[in-house]
Amino acid sequence: MSSYAEILIDRFCSKGVLIDTNLLLLYVVGRYDDGVIRRGAFNRLAAYSIEDYSLLRGLMLLFDKYVTTPHVLAEVSNWIGKLPRGQEIECLGRFADILSGFTELTVESFEVAFHPRFAYLGLTDAAISKFASEYLVLTDDARFAVHLNEMGLDALNINHLRQEIWLRDRDAVS
Repeated sequence: MSSYAEILIDRFCSKGVLIDTNLLLLYVVGRYDDGVIRRGAFNRLAAYSIEDYSLLRGLMLLFDKYVTTPHVLAEVSNWIGKLPRGQEIECLGRFADILSGFTELTVESFEVAFHPRFAYLGLTDAAISKFASEYLVLTDDARFAVHLNEMGLDALNINHLRQEIWLRDRDAVS
């Protein structure tokens, strides 16, 4: 893991991590049935591997607190609804169990709509950015991570960690 990532994790391990939509979806579906990820059976998660899920689970263990927003939760719930009917019901049940370990941070959508970058970010990311000074944002969205960094806020892009691990493993074999 990079020193930048280690610094961020050290800084926020006791404060908490705010997990963006795609990664929370990966976590929930993986906790429900990691075979869905292994088989590539869910288009929304097609970009992820079981190793990505393992990386995410390992990262989450480094934090004492998990936070989210209603906007992220609504998106995750809607995406779970795209699973086949039997899986959807079971996964939503698992989602409810997982949520008991999270703290939900609320901000009114009307307030978020007046965020200076609302038109650029959209509702969910603008809501996340309201809490990004208090918590580390874990995302796979490079544009969002760069935006937060430009605002002087901390965000960790899991794709950078994925690439770093791949390069490290490649170099170890060489």
